[in-house]
Amino acid sequence: MEHGDTSTSRVYVFLAGHGIRAKTVDRSEETCFIAGDFRPIKSNLAAGLVPCDSFRRALLNDRFHEAILFTDCCRTQTARSALMAQPVSDYSGQPIAPHSIAYAAQDDMLAHETAQPPFRGAFSSALMRGLRTHRTGASSDLYAATLKQYVLDNIKDFTDTGQKPNMWFHPDGDGPLIVRGAPAVGGPIPTVRLIDVSALPNGTQLILNGGGNTPLPGIPPFVVAGPTIETPPLAPGLYSIDVNDGSGRYTMFKHPSAEPVDVG
Repeated sequence: MEHGDTSTSRVYVFLAGHGIRAKTVDRSEETCFIAGDFRPIKSNLAAGLVPCDSFRRALLNDRFHEAILFTDCCRTQTARSALMAQPVSDYSGQPIAPHSIAYAAQDDMLAHETAQPPFRGAFSSALMRGLRTHRTGASSDLYAATLKQYVLDNIKDFTDTGQKPNMWFHPDGDGPLIVRGAPAVGGPIPTVRLIDVSALPNGTQLILNGGGNTPLPGIPPFVVAGPTIETPPLAPGLYSIDVNDGSGRYTMFKHPSAEPVDVG
């Protein structure tokens, strides 16, 4: 902002990588993002640990009017007793400014990657799909409460581990505005799918069918030459893989989904 500008300033922060829960000087423990300069030292005060909630408070202390944080990292207690993180906030209180902080998992739990390529965080995948495509009613505004429910309901499309994000916000009710604008045209970006064909002999032909149980145009039959095959990028929908050997065998699957697809 320019000096004297009274408009609302909002900062978005997205952290993805590795994380642990560690003690801090002014709090019993926090989820900490492990930065690239992570260095445990003899005093146990570890450099490169970023306490996420301390970071949020720092952002809201005379810097921004609103802060939105997304963190896709594990929240396990690994090394908790041996390491201490240095707080990054210069404010020890709790800011009352609008904010939202979203963790990929519950306390002491792991954050998982997608089971299918492209491999990325399951939380990030559900989050980005919600940010791009989810709006309710006639409104083009997406608030924290609506985004939270979408991610909780849809993360199962990207992992079957039972992972449950922890997302909270202030003020209560709808929470702060996250995105303003119509959803992205065209819906989710098509992604590939990994198919397990280890039960089939090499040389077996497979046909990928889409809606109406008809072969997808422009996609020739797959030929088994190893334990897996990879489809071209697929839009969300229902598909089937036909074993082209006269047996009538086929396997149906929904895409995207964390459920494995086994053809045999």
